[in-house]
Formats: sequence, C-alpha cells, structure tokens
Amino acid sequence: DRIGMADNSGTRPRRRGALSFAPANILAEPSGTGAEAAATDTAAEPSAEPAPTARADDAALRAARIWAQAHSAPADHPYLTAKQVAPLGLRCDARGHLVVPLQDVEGQIHSLETIAPDGPKRFLAGGAKRGHFAVIGANPAPIAEPTGPILICEGWATGASLAMATGHAVIAAMDAGNLLPVAEALRARFPNADFVLVADNDVKPDRDTNPGVEAARKAVAAVDARIAVPQLPGDANDLFCVAGSDAVAALVAGAAKIPPPPPPTYPEPILMPDEARVTLADAIARFMAAVPDYWASVEAAREAAKDEAENHDPLDFNLVARAALPPLLGLPVDVGLGKTSRARAAIAALLASGGLGARKVVYAVPRHDLGAEQVAELKALGLSAMLWKGRTAPDPAPGKPEQLMCLDAQATFDALEIELPSNRAAARSNGAARSISVRSSTSAATSGRNRRRRQRRSWSAPMTACST
Repeated sequence: DRIGMADNSGTRPRRRGALSFAPANILAEPSGTGAEAAATDTAAEPSAEPAPTARADDAALRAARIWAQAHSAPADHPYLTAKQVAPLGLRCDARGHLVVPLQDVEGQIHSLETIAPDGPKRFLAGGAKRGHFAVIGANPAPIAEPTGPILICEGWATGASLAMATGHAVIAAMDAGNLLPVAEALRARFPNADFVLVADNDVKPDRDTNPGVEAARKAVAAVDARIAVPQLPGDANDLFCVAGSDAVAALVAGAAKIPPPPPPTYPEPILMPDEARVTLADAIARFMAAVPDYWASVEAAREAAKDEAENHDPLDFNLVARAALPPLLGLPVDVGLGKTSRARAAIAALLASGGLGARKVVYAVPRHDLGAEQVAELKALGLSAMLWKGRTAPDPAPGKPEQLMCLDAQATFDALEIELPSNRAAARSNGAARSISVRSSTSAATSGRNRRRRQRRSWSAPMTACST
C-alpha cells in the first residue's frame, strides 16, 4: 500500500534518522483483566499532574499490567481507519479500546491513554502524565541517542501521521500543556538533538488565542527547537487525511526556528541643546492645545448620551470617552533641557486660559521631596496646589536600596475624592500592620465619628493636584 507496510503488524521499515530502542524493560504481572482498565481510567484533560505520589506509583504498576495483557491492535480498528493511520505498535484492551503507554526517557511506563473506537480518550486514574509521552511505533524502552530529527507533537494520531510521512522518530506529548515538560525532559537527555515541535493549529473564528501554537512556541523557545505549523486549522493528521503524506513531509521539512526579536534601536541625537529645547517646547504646546479639544469631545458625547433613545448613562465615562482618544505625549528627552519647568509653565497657562474649566490637573512625581518642590513652584505661578504623598515610607535614600515608597493607587484616588489637603501626618506601627492617621487643616462639615472616619486614610504615590 501507499505507506509500504511489510505486514499486518503495523511495523514500518525504519528509515535513516529513526530512534533505535533497547528491549522493553517493563516487568508486568499478568494479573487482572481488561475490566480493570475499564474501571480505572478517567477523562483525558490537558492538565498538569502534581509530583509523583504513592497514588501515581500505584497507577504506574496498573498501567504496566494493562499494557502487558493487551493484544496488538488490528489495522482495521475504527479509530485508526478514521485517522487513516496504521497501528504502529499500539495495543488493544479487552473492550477494544486502543492502549497508548506513556513513558519517561528511561522507558518506564507511568500511565496510559485509552482511545475508544469512536474516538473518546481517557487517561488512567492517578497516572502521572506531566513530562511523560508515547514513542510512536515502539514499545516502552529507554530512548537511544537519535541520529536524526525528533518530532514532538500532541496526539498519538498526529504522531502516527508524522512517522508514516517522514520516517523520523516521533514523540506524542498527548496535549498542548505537556509539550513543554516533554520537550525539556528530552532536551535534558539529548542536549545536541534536533527537535521539531509540530504544533496543532487551533485557530478558531470565535477566539483570539491559538493554544496549540502558543504552547509549541513556548516549548521551542525553552529548548531551542524548530517549529512547524499547518497552514490551515487542524493538526498534522488532518493535513495527512486531506492532502496526503507528501504535504506532511513538506510541513516538517519547512520547520524553522523562531527568530529572536531584534534589539531595540535608538536614533542618534540629531539636535543641539538649543534646538532640542525648541522641539520640546513645541511638543508640549501641541499637547496642551489638544487637551481642551479632547474634553470638548467628551462633553459632546456625554450630551449625546442623554438622548433617551440611546439608553445610555451620561455619567458612564467609559462610554463617552470613546468619542475621542486622549492626547498622549512621550519624548526621549535628555536631562537639563527644562522638561519639568516647561511642563509646569504650560499647565499654568492652560489653567489660566480656562481650557480645563473646573477640572483639576494631577501631576505625578517619583519622590516626596519633588512633590513638595512642585507645590511651591506651582503656588509661585498663582495656582492652588495640594500634595498627597506616601504615609508609611520615606523617600529612597542612597545606600538603602530596600527603602521603597508605597504604591497604593486606591489611596490616591480616595484623597482626590475627598479633596483633603494634608499638612501633617502621623504613622504609628503595630507589629506588621500600620495604622495611619492623617490630620488636615481644612475644617470639615462633619463632626465627631464621621469626621474621624473620613480623615483616617492611607495615601501613597506622591501626587500634586493643581487647580485655579
């Protein structure tokens, strides 16, 4: 036939590049029956097992017994017929289910996968799957040094298609989640081997992810392997059934390594300092000019959302903000060109012009002392400025890299919400927990318990809020 079978056993003449195997080293007692297999298997799921346990050891013994008493799979098994592949060493249990042994690099059986005639697959209950695999066309045995590529795929039928089309050694990891552990185990055994990850193309029109390709790419990156991905959705067996063995062989022949991302490149400085200052000033001016236009668009969208026919909440900022993208400015500017002072002056001019209406500006700086400095500078420009800063950590200091400032965005939002300018703060430590009390010079309309509740806040992330 087209795959050159020598007999009905499913054994294909080996080609150059296939692995050689030592005699099977699994000792199994022929106790139990096929009913044992039927009673102890579980649904196959692509989940990782925990570390070996007594339960896993027991499952390994049961797997060896089931494999030992199974008989050779017939070439006309319904599942093999549907997948258009030969048995290639598979066995059948008493129920007529195919039995796929999962071994380690030493040939020790750890678990089994059974495949029903109509396709459902189940793993042996308690068996360890992670890092274990099926060697296509061979009984469980220690893996010898390869003389050609080793193909790693997910399912057994996919592996059988690859073996029949290429003659290479093929390892089936059983699912996408096991590709990486299997590839790492094989790489540890064969540091110089040529591995090819043959991915399942799991692209679907109703999702953005491709689990098969993503898992294969992770394995490729981890073990420095090559990758082959079918152009159309499906796996190598789908390609085998539709386009034949030549298409599968061509897929593997075209496997390539994933090129590393190019190193980032940065343009050489092209401006002298005076020219850079002019460019910086122009960029800040364009940014500030775009801010009022953005808010005008948001207000227009908010008004439109009030239309009862639209059935929208006019206060839903996430909805109305889609009317325009907020202006963004990011510049690779060297030190000493006046970034901070120019931005501060532009903020003052924008607020003075009424371009923000009653809105405020939040100015974030990386240190407490810089925040205090900005407050003083903004007040000198005639602005009302208030400072919020971390309450439980000081500024980073030279020689104390472990001294970090707190980062709690929610606390900052709380401070902005209640508009509570703080002049002094007292932090007291109680074991591992900290209780923060913030004192304010602003008189509150509330009194007693409610006032104290509002004033007990924990801030961080130094922020300066500026308003006219």
